[in-house]
Amino acid sequence: MNPVAGSDQLSYNLRSDLNFLFFESLMLGIFTIGILTITKYTHAVTPEQVHLTLADDSMNINVQFVTLHEVIQNPGVLYTYDNITSRVQPATVKKFEFGNIVRYIYTAEIRNVPTETRIYYRVGSPDEWYPEPFTYYFYCFPEDLYNKSYNVAIMGDLGVEKGDSLPYLIADARAGRYDLLVHVGDIAYDLHTNDGKTGDVFMRLLEPAVALVPYIVIAGNHEDDGYNFSNYKYRFDMPNDPYGDNQFYSFDLGAVHYIGISTEVYGFFYEYGQDSVHTQYNWLKEDLRKANQNRDKVPFIVTWQHRPFYCSNSNSFECGSFENSLIRKGFQDMPGLEDLFIANGVDLAFWGHEHTYERFYPIFNRTAFKSSDLSPDPYENPVAPVYIITGTAGCHTTPAAFAEVPVAHSAFRSQDFGYTIMNVRHDQLDISQISINNNRTHVIDHIVLRKTKGVHPSVVRSKRHTGHPFPAPEEQWQCNTKDPRCKQMRLDSLRQSNRI
Repeated sequence: MNPVAGSDQLSYNLRSDLNFLFFESLMLGIFTIGILTITKYTHAVTPEQVHLTLADDSMNINVQFVTLHEVIQNPGVLYTYDNITSRVQPATVKKFEFGNIVRYIYTAEIRNVPTETRIYYRVGSPDEWYPEPFTYYFYCFPEDLYNKSYNVAIMGDLGVEKGDSLPYLIADARAGRYDLLVHVGDIAYDLHTNDGKTGDVFMRLLEPAVALVPYIVIAGNHEDDGYNFSNYKYRFDMPNDPYGDNQFYSFDLGAVHYIGISTEVYGFFYEYGQDSVHTQYNWLKEDLRKANQNRDKVPFIVTWQHRPFYCSNSNSFECGSFENSLIRKGFQDMPGLEDLFIANGVDLAFWGHEHTYERFYPIFNRTAFKSSDLSPDPYENPVAPVYIITGTAGCHTTPAAFAEVPVAHSAFRSQDFGYTIMNVRHDQLDISQISINNNRTHVIDHIVLRKTKGVHPSVVRSKRHTGHPFPAPEEQWQCNTKDPRCKQMRLDSLRQSNRI
């Protein structure tokens, strides 16, 4: 986005009607985000950061909102779907103190409403509802979604500063171009910065989109706030989250079983211990077992996580750093994820972390499959998981660079800012990468992942096929406290010197 002239900070009165060009700089530059309408709200406690997410039953919707410093009495969500009768769903509230700011985070589950019908809603309390009038709405997914199609937007690494994709994501949400928004880590840069004010600004900016479509998140490395991801834990509420911290979870939606996986239990094990690595692995193993038992009804398994297994970025060639091999293959008694993906026939995985877009051929333990015995198209009944990095939504750092020569398993790559749109049908996933470069949206990459009923990667692998192995890169590492090999070396050294 092009900078515009103006002061460093913008203040406004939420108790009067305003229409204005909204921008935010955080002292590092001013970037136009879009037109924001703020309507009159006279109550002293103003709801903000309104967003939707899926409830544990993905046919229902959770509405969440925030107040600062003061709590709303009798909080809830007022909603209607016939423009005649309004209903109130009470909200639960949790208190979150971070730095010098107290936040109250409210959640109300909207259940048993007509599907494929626009549900209008407002948040607050019977004393006063926000916004005025009914301007926010959502649709509940139908129970027969398997036989219908829907769209998912997937993006990663999006912040306040240089958050170039924000106005396009908002426009697409308003136009109904996607039904679910997935953020694969690195949110706001960072949620906890400046006592969490950066996270507040980000959620206000994203509100015009996520007040209309459910917002699904997974933790990235920037979500660690030094307090075991507390901002990430309290601000969001993911469906079927077994431990209440949003680190891993799963849900079914139509023809897809979705799984959110934390790579940060690996990335920060040296801070928070290895127990979370094993807890997640055991949970994931059981979740995948159940998903495979349900393949006839839910044929696809799609995962998302922040850090990738593979990439061809020049700053981390082939993602050969130890942190990536730890996540992919494990180390010592810490299990990796790739073998579990392969053994259980994961179809597709989305990653972030690298601030680029990169699509890979199906990969099975460093072997790429550019075709199979069943089809010359590698994405028709693929023999191994398909991986896509989509980390170009808008990061505050300089654009990432690729290695000059693509790796053998890389099918397409781009540095353009943008996000991914996936259309889901019962027999295919139609995936497009949207570039927002040159101030317009246009498709720069497209594949269709097709499946024959009853076929998934672990089944296809039992048939004869020929892949293209590629060698592992030499790992470049320096001994530091984040690397368990260093800890082991230090223990060995101490033992040899009889110091332990």
